[in-house]
Amino acid sequence: MLFSILLLTAWTTRAFVHGHPTDRRHEVEGGNTEVSFPGSHTGLTSSLEDAPKRLSLEPKLSRSKRHEPPGHRADPTIRLAGVGVNVTHRGRVEVWWNGGWAVICDDLWDIKDADVVCRQLGFRGGAIRAVGESWFGSGSGRYGLDNVECRGTESRVQDCAHLGWGQNNCRPNEAAGVICVSERAIDTSCFGDPNGYRGNVTTTAAGMQCLNWMNFPSVVRGFPDAGLGDHNSCRNPDHDVIPWCFYVADGSVRWTYCTCDGHRTRPLRLVNGTAPGEGRVEIYFNGEWGTICDDKWDDRDAQVVCSNLGYSGEAFAISFGYFGRGGGPVLMDEVECTGGERSVVQCFHSGWYVHDCSHAEDAGVLCESAPTVLTDVPATTVRPDRNYTQPENCGRRFSFRAPPSAHARIVGGVLAARGRWPWVAEVRLNGYGHWCGGALIRDCWVLSAAHCLYDYSKSSFTVRLGEYNLSSVESGEQVFSIERMFLHPDYHPLTNHNDIVLVRLRQHADGTCARTGPYVQPACLPAPVLVRLRQHADGTCARTGPYVQPACLPTPGDTLQPGSNCSIVGWGKANASDTSFSDVLMEASVPFIPRQECRDRAYGNMVTDRMSCAGFWEGGVDTCQGDSGGPLLCQQDDRWTVWGVTSWGDGCARPNWPGVYTAVEEFMSWIQQTIQAAG
Repeated sequence: MLFSILLLTAWTTRAFVHGHPTDRRHEVEGGNTEVSFPGSHTGLTSSLEDAPKRLSLEPKLSRSKRHEPPGHRADPTIRLAGVGVNVTHRGRVEVWWNGGWAVICDDLWDIKDADVVCRQLGFRGGAIRAVGESWFGSGSGRYGLDNVECRGTESRVQDCAHLGWGQNNCRPNEAAGVICVSERAIDTSCFGDPNGYRGNVTTTAAGMQCLNWMNFPSVVRGFPDAGLGDHNSCRNPDHDVIPWCFYVADGSVRWTYCTCDGHRTRPLRLVNGTAPGEGRVEIYFNGEWGTICDDKWDDRDAQVVCSNLGYSGEAFAISFGYFGRGGGPVLMDEVECTGGERSVVQCFHSGWYVHDCSHAEDAGVLCESAPTVLTDVPATTVRPDRNYTQPENCGRRFSFRAPPSAHARIVGGVLAARGRWPWVAEVRLNGYGHWCGGALIRDCWVLSAAHCLYDYSKSSFTVRLGEYNLSSVESGEQVFSIERMFLHPDYHPLTNHNDIVLVRLRQHADGTCARTGPYVQPACLPAPVLVRLRQHADGTCARTGPYVQPACLPTPGDTLQPGSNCSIVGWGKANASDTSFSDVLMEASVPFIPRQECRDRAYGNMVTDRMSCAGFWEGGVDTCQGDSGGPLLCQQDDRWTVWGVTSWGDGCARPNWPGVYTAVEEFMSWIQQTIQAAG
């Protein structure tokens, strides 16, 4: 956008007068508008040619050293509040009136008002943003000013037009605030002599792009030796303390100081991860560290962050404040990178400090630079038979922290952290939605319950790996059709005997199925019904990574010790009376119950030698409808092993009626033979 704006021909009238600010705002309504600069040495008028409608030119104010000391100055009549004692450049605006501090109402509050406040407080760069709706809290609720309308040239906000002291029609949640350009954001070390600066910095201290000097021909003509010309680099034609430039904000042409930091990649860091390359994303802007909201946060955004930090491998976006809540401001929201940016600040976003988020939505990343090293988990009571060939990384998740507690779903459970159970598969009935769960045990094989797929054709289902939130499409998800289903030949639908199925996925061209990673891993297992997934065109199935990994299987004949702590995972109902499933993957811990104890205290001989039980005798925690086919997972050595497949029970989480699972260790020979025979 070009702004053919004629200012003045003499440097003494570059939109200000030494020692005193100009005394009126200059509005450009469009066309050829005559604009006068009262108080100038010449009293000249200038024509602004071809200016767009509603464009206002805010002249750069001149202040003597008496009016503008360096740094943040203490004006006893105004302060910023509502943030903290160590934060001085943003907050709720409060003015001293009638013996106490009073807030300003946000009616008509805009960037020009905020500019006056920031400069009044001694922030030479002015304001980044004007905020309302008690952004920084409501304070006392005592309003001193309302309908404030500054021209932008005033020395104090109290001198701007307003309704009158104490006159207002405002509610308690309408306190005005500002975000000023922090003095720490103005890095002048690379300018050297600011008067003679001829470098290529083109960014203001607030991160705005400077306008081309040729848009201001009178300024260029007025300073023939100042290095102004057909460029938008910062300059200092009037011997100000720091180079500056014009820029556009909120439809107004304004000015502010530049900073050397503007041409460099902004500092970036990962916080609160448990390993290098993971954590909450924090960026340094305007003199402080802040976070990024996870709205629209995806793997392309993560790739830019990881590349910026020097990681050359895959990148995965982490959401929902997984790495904890930041303590600074939320600096960016609605980030949308194309993938080619050098820094995340070059990606499209809603604007600095512009967001509708809490720190519960802080974005994170998981960066890979080399073959992934998976984390170990504590050993338990049973060692697998290594004669059964397990997937190399089965049952080991990427280095995610334990999930935070959250609202219940699996009955008595908590929200699972994304990537915590990368071997969990979701089985969907086409045309219906979520149907059952499953466990990835090899890249092309998923283990589930036979009763989930019985009486249906393979074309009725799709299998999803790396799934987490059923209501949204997320990075890391992999969707497969089913190539073959192998229900156990002795499955009995009335008694749920041998309630197990193997599903074969469709392979990729390279002969693999699931692509494992932080969210997809195979579990270790014993064996129910197998479903074979359809391979991709390159011969592979699941692609392992942060969200997809296989689990391990137990060794035939091994048993768990009574009371062993295991986990159940799924999208099932929170209780039997619910009419819908959970949108988000849930988890819960349950103790393993010996088979004979389960028979004696609950189900009798309905529990066969190929079934096992888990849960609390007092009830309260259990799988429910929608969790069928999902795994009962127990830690074994340094891996997670599938010891059960969710099968049946009397209600959900009822006292004295624990959940019943297909005992996977009893089916290991059948699983191995089925997989080998299928090729």
